[in-house]
Amino acid sequence: MAIVDASVVIKWFANESHSKESLILKEAYVKGLKDLSAPCILPFEVLTGLKYTYNLGEKELEDVGKILADFQITLYGFEDILSETVSLSFKYGINYIRCVIYSIR
Repeated sequence: MAIVDASVVIKWFANESHSKESLILKEAYVKGLKDLSAPCILPFEVLTGLKYTYNLGEKELEDVGKILADFQITLYGFEDILSETVSLSFKYGINYIRCVIYSIR
């Protein structure tokens, strides 16, 4: 299983540094070689990043949203990871956003 965040998924739609590696991961997922998981806010973070960094319009963002839904990435809800996220934050003294990724593992 690979845990992805918006910075990885945005590279599927925009040519950025390390896009090649991100696309390799995407292809492994499409071929069934890798499972992908993410926090439930991933689609919204991707849409926000594409809107404000690349000025995508409403129709383009709706299309990206549909593509993301079709991928069926396993999205973990707040309640699923709350306890582990809080625990990790206190244990290691790091912010909750970073802890969310580790809570999914």
